[in-house]
Amino acid sequence: MTPNPITLKTTDTIDKAIAILLTGGFNGAPVVDAITNNLVGCVSAFDFIQKEETGAVLPFDIEDPVEQQQMMVAAQKIVATTVGELMTDSAITVTLDSSMREAAELLTKVKKHRLCVVDDDNTLVGIISTSDIMRNIVDVLQALPEKSSAEPTKEKALSE
Repeated sequence: MTPNPITLKTTDTIDKAIAILLTGGFNGAPVVDAITNNLVGCVSAFDFIQKEETGAVLPFDIEDPVEQQQMMVAAQKIVATTVGELMTDSAITVTLDSSMREAAELLTKVKKHRLCVVDDDNTLVGIISTSDIMRNIVDVLQALPEKSSAEPTKEKALSE
């Protein structure tokens, strides 16, 4: 987990947010309310890409309500001027006592690259990213005892 992550405020301009993310080498960040400092969402590189797709023609003759809602969100992102208008509402969270396995399963299920870590008061305390999960896997693998050369490996056993 990365403790005390960089956050963006709902009132930050798009240009300011891009500068903060590029300077820090991040492709996304949690978004907090400018007044209460409560976690309200996340913004990712994908949100910025959607904003820049201004050349796309949005079809407004869609009858399916779900597709209509998706098109409205896309249209709002294109005209967004603040992080609050651009962000994805409701950040996906885990708690401090969540295991790495639970975090990895949730990341896989929701197809995201980062989770916000909150404490018992629902206050943002960190971020777990796919990079954190990969580092944990490497640490676990490195902690495993090495096999003795006297023991047959699976490959040797299968070839005999």
